[in-house]
Amino acid sequence: MTDIEIVFDPLEEALANHLHMGERHQVLPDGEWIRAARRHTGRDSLFVYFHRETCKYVLADWVWPPDTYTARVCIELEVMDLPPDQNGADRPSMEWLTTRCCHADEMHKRMKAKLVEARGLKQGLAAESQEQKAEAIKYLKKKGMDASARTLEQSSYVGETEGGERLQHAVSELQNMTGSRKIYS
Repeated sequence: MTDIEIVFDPLEEALANHLHMGERHQVLPDGEWIRAARRHTGRDSLFVYFHRETCKYVLADWVWPPDTYTARVCIELEVMDLPPDQNGADRPSMEWLTTRCCHADEMHKRMKAKLVEARGLKQGLAAESQEQKAEAIKYLKKKGMDASARTLEQSSYVGETEGGERLQHAVSELQNMTGSRKIYS
């Protein structure tokens, strides 16, 4: 049996998974926009280069900056038609940079917070629907329509806000089918 030794070379890994910059890539001198982007994101490794074949400008982040090894390796973040200092329409906003240039654990925390917020919103909508259902049942009982009130109690009621566009569409279809502008539960 032979022993196998596995050796991890970070430069090989970077070259295999990221862009190895060559003669086609011209790193541009720092302009106002890239300096602002670095300040905003706290990432001094951001830079802009010009791609000579595609004639596009690219926002990138160094994986291995040129002074570390002879190989220059980066991650491309965004492609633009104009240099970012010329205020092109496709220039990324600072908000976009904040999202794009965050660490994975920070992005995970943000996504989790959005899920919790969405879950809370959904629960709030469901509670509102239940409140509307209780009001409708109370109204039906007040009008002496006990059978309709019992039917509504046993149904899965969706309120106006929770139902949204789908509910409005269903109501419109029912009104068109019956030729009436009123819907009775």
